[in-house]
Amino acid sequence: QLGCAAPSASLATRGENSCGVFLSKLQLGCAAPSASLATLILRKSRERDILIAMDQSACVSFPYIAAYDARALILGSMPGAASLAANAYYAHPRNAFWRILADLWGCEPLTDYPSRYAFLYAKRIALWDAARACIRQGSADHTIREARLNDIPSLLAKYPGIRHVFLNGTKAAELFGKCELPPASRDIPRTLMPSTSPANTAPYESKLAAWAALRRTLEEQYKSD
Repeated sequence: QLGCAAPSASLATRGENSCGVFLSKLQLGCAAPSASLATLILRKSRERDILIAMDQSACVSFPYIAAYDARALILGSMPGAASLAANAYYAHPRNAFWRILADLWGCEPLTDYPSRYAFLYAKRIALWDAARACIRQGSADHTIREARLNDIPSLLAKYPGIRHVFLNGTKAAELFGKCELPPASRDIPRTLMPSTSPANTAPYESKLAAWAALRRTLEEQYKSD
């Protein structure tokens, strides 16, 4: 589980996984269809443990989350210390990411990971980080060094419905700019968004206003589908 709480009985009886989404339609960063989520997370955890044993400032990111019909990709830099500790995306209580998504669509607060991941699936939003591994002090993006990139080109090839990349902060944009995209993906639109991290001290209202571009873009894409 990617930091998810136990599913409710209603979710279980509907054949859904602990993140409240159908695994037949949602790929949680699996390297191959035969790879189980448990095996994948174990491998990731072991990789993280090995790196941490070598260097206490080493970080390894999470598998991606992408519905089969994803239309937009939100790309961060590397999960912060609180998220790595919780093994869950944007887990810091002061990170505005989940609050912004809920407010953009005027829905109830997304307070648990089953509802958060189900929301991403329903809105056709894929989620990942640009760096697969790096050395970093604390959670500060400006201290990231020796970053190894995730295979974003393969993600875009696997999910050709992704038509826009939203970059959560300047470090995500910097790392994404280093990706060697294939010709089919080089012109994919990308938008730099204000970081949702508490390290970005801009007012919440200004962050929310900027992130409204995500909803506008998705709604335009829904109309063209």
